[in-house]
Amino acid sequence: VPLLAIVLTLLGAVGLFVLAGQTLGLIDVAVPAIMVAIGLCDAIHLVHAFEVARRDGAGRTRAILRSLRAVGQACLFTSVTTAVGFLSLLVADHPAVPVFGVKAALAVVWTFLAVIALVPALLALWPERPARIARVPGIRLGALPGVRHALVGALVLVAFVISGTSRLRIDA
Repeated sequence: VPLLAIVLTLLGAVGLFVLAGQTLGLIDVAVPAIMVAIGLCDAIHLVHAFEVARRDGAGRTRAILRSLRAVGQACLFTSVTTAVGFLSLLVADHPAVPVFGVKAALAVVWTFLAVIALVPALLALWPERPARIARVPGIRLGALPGVRHALVGALVLVAFVISGTSRLRIDA
């Protein structure tokens, strides 16, 4: 649900940018990443609160309302303060930075609105998965299947990035 909500949010934002005649400059390519980071956090908080409410016996509609009450205000405050932070870039001297600040602020507001609308709608329609065991005592992280392979892959990727970073040249 969170990933689908973010994909739909990004598609909507791209559509709005195109309709507004906007382009993405070099600095603006960070906007989708900002949207993913903020939107996924909000969506995951909503889904978790929904699952807690369902586990406590609330019906689907009641669980959606409880999740919105539980985390909606916190998501709103974090989105508003983040948007205001990006708007503070309006005082920057470089011409591209204030434009980026406005685009990022609008993207943050759009992301909040889209996620707060899409996640509850998706939760209302999405087939429920069986309840999971919250914790399994006595299992070490390295003992879980696939974790060692994932760690080795991540270390190889980090080594690759570090080796490439040392050769990076920035021509501004």
